[in-house]
Amino acid sequence: MAPPPPIEMEAATKAMFDILTQNITQMRLANEAQAARMEKLTEELALSRDNKLRFK
Repeated sequence: MAPPPPIEMEAATKAMFDILTQNITQMRLANEAQAARMEKLTEELALSRDNKLRFK
């Protein structure tokens, strides 16, 4: 079987690369958002713990 024409292959490769890049960007943004949520929860937990100790 003959390989597909190079132009089509390049277009398919570029399309896959674009999808991969988009997925990586979405994952990075989701990870940053998750990290921010975890940091906020950690701060809230620390404040809660401080208040419990202070008003015991």
